[in-house]
Amino acid sequence: MDETTYPAMPSTFSLDILTMTAAASVLLDDAVEPPTGEALTSLTLQLRGHLNLLIPELERKYDVAGPRDAACAQPGIGEAQRRLAADPSSLSPVRHATLLARSVEALCRHFQRRADPDENHDSQDQRRRLQGAGLTQQRPTAQRVASQGQQRD
Repeated sequence: MDETTYPAMPSTFSLDILTMTAAASVLLDDAVEPPTGEALTSLTLQLRGHLNLLIPELERKYDVAGPRDAACAQPGIGEAQRRLAADPSSLSPVRHATLLARSVEALCRHFQRRADPDENHDSQDQRRRLQGAGLTQQRPTAQRVASQGQQRD
């Protein structure tokens, strides 16, 4: 165990998922220039801290949730652990921070799914992926559906 990974202990506080996803979005938003220098170093440390909070909390939540739920989250948890343990000097600082940000975002989604299982997170994830690619999801309107029906005739 290195100095940036701490053993899992029961949490006595709630996780601020909005702050965590906001920190990750700084690096994942293609429209924004990534930070450099001290700002990047600070953000990287912040993302590492978020992962060190998220991982044990998710392990605890999914441990009691059942094997199916645990099997869904375990690959993301494992990837986050590998990214935390990886030698950051093998990548550029921005690439390393971006990988940490992706893990933070993925684990936050798992956490939200576990916290609110009735919410339709799949459509939110799809909308987020489309927006990240510079696309928008168009909902079918009566006019568009009618015009598509006429084109088929």
